[in-house]
Amino acid sequence: MSLPARRWVTLAVLAGAIVFAAWSCDRGADGGNGKKGLAPVEPWTKAMWALRLEGTWVLVDQHFPGRPQQPRWDRLRELTLRADGTFHLNLGHLERTGHLDVAHGAIRLHETLREGVDMVSKEPPSDPVLLQAWRPGTVSHVNELSIRELTADRLVVLEDDPQEVFGNHLPPKGKVRNTYRRKVAGDFGPLLGARITRFTPGDGRFAAAVAYSQNKLPTMEMSTTAGIKGTVVLTLGTGGDATLCVGVRESATFTASEYAPGGARRDARDTRRLLAWSGRWTTVAAGLALTLDRAVWNTCDLSSPESRAYPIPPVTIACAGLRANDRLPVDALACRLDGPLRQLDPLALNTADSHRAGPYTFQFEPMGRIHVEPGVPRLVLGAAGGLRIISGDDREASSPQVSFTREDVKLVEKDYEIERRPPAVR
Repeated sequence: MSLPARRWVTLAVLAGAIVFAAWSCDRGADGGNGKKGLAPVEPWTKAMWALRLEGTWVLVDQHFPGRPQQPRWDRLRELTLRADGTFHLNLGHLERTGHLDVAHGAIRLHETLREGVDMVSKEPPSDPVLLQAWRPGTVSHVNELSIRELTADRLVVLEDDPQEVFGNHLPPKGKVRNTYRRKVAGDFGPLLGARITRFTPGDGRFAAAVAYSQNKLPTMEMSTTAGIKGTVVLTLGTGGDATLCVGVRESATFTASEYAPGGARRDARDTRRLLAWSGRWTTVAAGLALTLDRAVWNTCDLSSPESRAYPIPPVTIACAGLRANDRLPVDALACRLDGPLRQLDPLALNTADSHRAGPYTFQFEPMGRIHVEPGVPRLVLGAAGGLRIISGDDREASSPQVSFTREDVKLVEKDYEIERRPPAVR
């Protein structure tokens, strides 16, 4: 064997020895089998673990081994793992925090469970004297998440059965296989597509026709229904002029049975608005800035002397240009509502990565099971004729079901005009 060849062989052997030594040290004296004698690992000391695990993970699938028909227990489960060795668990109706450690393929969450909150309380004492001093207790619990799969955007673990934990059966015997995805940071989440590509729009027409509905049962004796319909048309002129016309119609009904507090009753309302603005637009990086300084009610015709358009303090809103993707059938604008344009919140969407992503004014869940941050209101408008946006939020759903389709959107003013009645004759 030649001298250069021998050198390459020697280098290969040394490299193999170094890799083996590092692997052996990492696994500990027991070979990494997780049994007694396991070398302790401090929280977040491994760069690979920290880079891959740090962030917020959203539950997308829950499977109970041996019970294929078992329905999903956690409607919302967001697990945030922090580099400082702490965690935050958001279940929608309650939250938990604590510290964690990571070692040999597992994440250990050190939780403090509260009886009557995180789990059912144990049977209180029957002795009246002891009962007076009895208070629900707390239990320290370690939920070990055994990692089965870990990629940049996907985490699959085996962890404690949440039903047994809630039932105060500790330590739990059962495990659940939870699949998480990494939560998307920023303004636009999966609602608007798996991959968001920005662009700088030019002149043209952008429009949307929306139909949002919500039907909830806060209690067995009360029901609420709400609906929003509307049309938005934004016209960007070649010379930099812009007009925005909006029609909104809102309806809501509250019904209570005779067994509800206050007795049987039914309340209903139906409102409508038609208004328009004019101003200027300019392009900015991956979007445009729209500045509006004149307004008019009950018509979209700002040029007519009869419309009585009036000046307003200039308000500027930022619109991001979004390319068509798996969710958006056409290129679109997503315009953040600010100032006086917040009166258009009923037509807006919360586009961030949220369990309640969808109609902005329907972020609150009347059945009280899910509480999330409302996010930022944005009008989503489509090019090439426009978008039809439909959202349904029924009693069984914990998240709105939102769809986008391409449509040639037309705004019919009479659908939103306030009825003008002649003065009463005395």
